[in-house]
Amino acid sequence: MAGDWIKMKAALHTDPAVIAIATATGLDSYAVVGRLHALWAWADSHTEDGFARGVFVPWLSHHLSHETFVDALISVGWLCVETDGIRIPNFTRHMGQAAKKRAAESDRKRTYR
Repeated sequence: MAGDWIKMKAALHTDPAVIAIATATGLDSYAVVGRLHALWAWADSHTEDGFARGVFVPWLSHHLSHETFVDALISVGWLCVETDGIRIPNFTRHMGQAAKKRAAESDRKRTYR
């Protein structure tokens, strides 16, 4: 609900967690990053804080078109399953209006210098 863009680091495809997810799923790192983008864009559009009440692993696995991808996310700590839904840890640090405002301000200052 925070906007029409999401923040992703430039070297995400070489992040150790991405490599671990790729190894666990048999996907290449670019397929992992594409699925992460889909997950984070969906969460940004449909949650305020990265918690999706009533959404569970089967739906998310179907949405991301891979049976073991969600399990790999859980194993690296990038997704938590709770009794009433799923949560993306540290979501508001990277997404949401405040995080996007910080990122835009940082870009503006960098351009100004």
